[in-house]
Amino acid sequence: MPVELFPPVALRATIERYHRGRRKTRIFNHSINAYGFCRTRYMSAWAAEIDVISAQLDVLVIQSSGNLPDNGVGPYLGTADHLSAGRVYPDYLQQNSCRIANPAQSLQALTVGSIAYGPFEQEAWRSFASEPNQPSAFSRTGFGIWGVIKPEVVEYGGDCLISGTTEPMVDTPQLGRSCYPELVRSTMFPPGPAVDRDEVGTSFAAPKVAHIAAMLQQILPDESSLLYRALIVQSANWPDWAARLLSQLSEDDVDIDQETRQRLRAQARAALRCLGFGIPDESRATANDDYRTTYITDGERFIKARECHIYQVPIPSELRGQADEYDIKIEVTLSYVAQPRRTRRNLRRYLSTWVDWKSSKLGEPLDVFRRRAIRDEDTGSREGGEVFPWVLHELPQAGIIRDAKRNAGTVQKDWAVTKSNRLPDHFCIAVVGHEGWSKDPDSAASYALAVSFEILGQEIPIYEPMLIALEELQAEVEEEVQAEVAIDIEE
Repeated sequence: MPVELFPPVALRATIERYHRGRRKTRIFNHSINAYGFCRTRYMSAWAAEIDVISAQLDVLVIQSSGNLPDNGVGPYLGTADHLSAGRVYPDYLQQNSCRIANPAQSLQALTVGSIAYGPFEQEAWRSFASEPNQPSAFSRTGFGIWGVIKPEVVEYGGDCLISGTTEPMVDTPQLGRSCYPELVRSTMFPPGPAVDRDEVGTSFAAPKVAHIAAMLQQILPDESSLLYRALIVQSANWPDWAARLLSQLSEDDVDIDQETRQRLRAQARAALRCLGFGIPDESRATANDDYRTTYITDGERFIKARECHIYQVPIPSELRGQADEYDIKIEVTLSYVAQPRRTRRNLRRYLSTWVDWKSSKLGEPLDVFRRRAIRDEDTGSREGGEVFPWVLHELPQAGIIRDAKRNAGTVQKDWAVTKSNRLPDHFCIAVVGHEGWSKDPDSAASYALAVSFEILGQEIPIYEPMLIALEELQAEVEEEVQAEVAIDIEE
């Protein structure tokens, strides 16, 4: 991009041209970043423009998280600089100089980091990653501005190779091409192949996520881009090496001493900063199957400050049998947008209306949850039922991973695994609106919500029982509404 061109102006001109044109484009891949890491007090003009456009137009910007150079100049250090300073991979990715690059801190952009294909070693060269799906050596990490979880997802962008120890050399030599993504190359300057594996970068990871968004638009053409973003994040899973950390941190594990638990929590938090919510999956984003079902809101949903929308998911008795102990994974993702104001340096005042969500507890009656949600009470207490073992939780010190803000960003995901025989007969989610910078009583945020249930061991199918339970609940609600209408008419 020419230095004379102001990025926010170029971004708006591009999006408006294609969104208002014949194609009505709603998905934009933005694989370009500033050279350095983002600031954490004020939103930049570039990132704020993405937020403004997203509030004005129904578009989704897929944004690369940015790359570390092989060798940099302070304060913008490269991978080799960190190694020379005695910092080892992947620990150096937690340094402030490795933070996501502007405009990846945009709240509305879906920010994408990079992971490696797997380990490699040949001659004097070896990969940074020692097992599949570890963070790429160059991939910039979170958290973003105001502690927002960034990047939200990761995809395969390859890995650099390292040679030497005292004066390490970082490069992408041709012998390590299995570590690099397959890319279409320019044929403007022959000779050269049309396709090759010779470069790495988060710029190549982001379009793979844009592909999933395109598949969702093809399947759900009339739904908002907020739902596409929610379903992409909802489909994401942590890779095996990171999932093992959460498994070891299970609250039921009493054999872990406090020191080990603190170490595992620090590693899990570092994984969250690198991976976000994990690797998205096209099939999980676009379809249900016998063992996993996803509920979504349809159409535009608006919520004002001090409003509360409650959603109820019935749990069929087949899943709650006392003799059965199936592992059930529950995932919830909220995606919303509101008008930003760039001059604010506080998360809650940056948006005209900010939104978060909370869930019912194990064994909590519906009317109790409704009263608690409407009053917007603190849910850290176990009064009225046991709290689901959320990985993040709405309270930063109450989840399996500590010191991470689930409700800071405009896409908020959490997940929990519990035994099937502990499930209540219903699971409820409350979406709550809060006042931001706007004092207009009609100011509202637009949102989309996704809730998934998955039986991890695939012992029994759950799609059909949950569909039947939902249909029965809908019929029951319709009967109640008809009865209320009949009473009003008689009066």
